[in-house]
Amino acid sequence: MTFFDLGVRKIEFKLCEELFSNLEYRAAKRYVPALYQRNYYPYYYCLGNYFRPGSILEIGTRFAYSLIAMAQGTMAEGRSPRILSIDLESYNHEFGSIPSQKIAKANFLSCVGHLDHIEFLKGNSQLIDPGPFGPFDLIHVDGDHSQNGAYSDIIRYFGNLSVGGIMLIDDIDHPSVHKGVIRALDTLEISADNHAFLPTKHGCILLRNIR
Repeated sequence: MTFFDLGVRKIEFKLCEELFSNLEYRAAKRYVPALYQRNYYPYYYCLGNYFRPGSILEIGTRFAYSLIAMAQGTMAEGRSPRILSIDLESYNHEFGSIPSQKIAKANFLSCVGHLDHIEFLKGNSQLIDPGPFGPFDLIHVDGDHSQNGAYSDIIRYFGNLSVGGIMLIDDIDHPSVHKGVIRALDTLEISADNHAFLPTKHGCILLRNIR
């Protein structure tokens, strides 16, 4: 039995439509299919609900769907976590450049109800110094999906986890991300008892910092 025997099924899943009922910006269904998957963002809600982090870092926030779910799960237990979001200012889309951080703030405010204790940083996660902002109890890595990018984000920010803290790496069904994760596990010498697979739509890996 690994540390990730969370008893997640004991926590009632909230429907995605409930989690995101107040979105200011809802991307078209075909662009965000996971938003309509019951086994994706509800897992993030459960992670926040179970671990009750006092601080959260998200690398690659985009429109804040994951961050909203994690924050709502955490706050359901009476916590008001300190949150840091790191992302690029905008994304190129077939309809033009989308101001992702502006949308993320609007979505978070609408769904969570306030922007207290949250800071949005614009920039490349691999160039930002994480030192002044840590440590963090929960880090969600969903940024650069190249092998080197995923590897660098994991290595760069794992040291900013609190002892016992959790790092969640999304989209490991991407071959390049998967290779970056394998490299990082080897570099960090993380044992089988301290990482686990989370069977979401695109697959996630959880790492625990025991140092």
